[in-house]
Amino acid sequence: MAASIKLLGDNPWGWRIGSVIFGLIAIVAMYALVRSARGSPWLAVGAAGVMALDNLMIVHGRIATLDIYVVALVLIGATLYMRDAPLSAGFAIGVAGCMKLIGFGVLPAFLLLEGFRIAWAHGSRPRTLATFKARAKPLGLMIVTAFVTLILGIWALDVAVPAYDPGTHTTYAGSPFTHVDHMLSFAADLTATPDATGISSTPWQWLVNEKPINYARTAVNTFANGKLVASRATFNARGQMNPFIIFLAIPALLAAIAAAWYEHDELAALGAAWCVGTFVPFVIQAQLFNRISYLYYMLLVMPGVYLVTARLFSPSRVPRAVTVGWVVALIYSAIDLYPVRSLSGH
Repeated sequence: MAASIKLLGDNPWGWRIGSVIFGLIAIVAMYALVRSARGSPWLAVGAAGVMALDNLMIVHGRIATLDIYVVALVLIGATLYMRDAPLSAGFAIGVAGCMKLIGFGVLPAFLLLEGFRIAWAHGSRPRTLATFKARAKPLGLMIVTAFVTLILGIWALDVAVPAYDPGTHTTYAGSPFTHVDHMLSFAADLTATPDATGISSTPWQWLVNEKPINYARTAVNTFANGKLVASRATFNARGQMNPFIIFLAIPALLAAIAAAWYEHDELAALGAAWCVGTFVPFVIQAQLFNRISYLYYMLLVMPGVYLVTARLFSPSRVPRAVTVGWVVALIYSAIDLYPVRSLSGH
């Protein structure tokens, strides 16, 4: 983002072009991830299409926030891991962590995925032990590489552009461990206030699309006799998920867990592990540590939701008319929530 501002200027193009590029990369990476998990080409297109029709992705793919950068990198990392390239996967996830530490929130998903794989090898104790050792090696390589990349990456960034904390007047220019500790301590101090107004919300509220975030709104107002009688939005960017995706997340997740357990379905296991592994830590932080949270944290969880919902509505599993009906509903909702409400602005 800083590079694009340097290149294009401190203006909307400089702020946002990186989000647009990484949003597009994320969609391509979504396709690649499904294919790497043995999903069919059409299912991969479907999952990428679901992602492209989700309003939360659409909005964050055009505003100046770091989360879309993280999503693209963790999807690339997951794709590489599924293709048995743990070192490259760890590097990608480490870079995601350098962008925003929340990128490391995807690691529990890989632990759960390997749990499924080990469970599939049930049988004699030697066989289970051998499977555990075989799966632990790439997982360990990926995690260690991710942490090494994070530390080296933050060190390099601090050397190139020393980070300055205006609150403590501290400059971080050589100790990545001190810098990471500061970020973790700062995050731990962000606690929720009961019944607070604003954009904060709980993870359970995310599942029903509660408390959307109003990022920006431009409207044309109509007055009569000095009174406002109508207001029509010409631009309305809201942090809100496509309801025809998020409201189906729970049944789609349960179907994926069942398929992973009974059918040893690799794609179902990946989708279920991603949903649970990325979402539950947010619940734990909110419930046990009173950590403040926001709906846009769901950006890290949503790739798993795209996977399980696209799988649930695949024509190979439901009548084609059901698939078509769901696609029509997705498109309708994407258009209804699309930020640009008027091309003319009048």
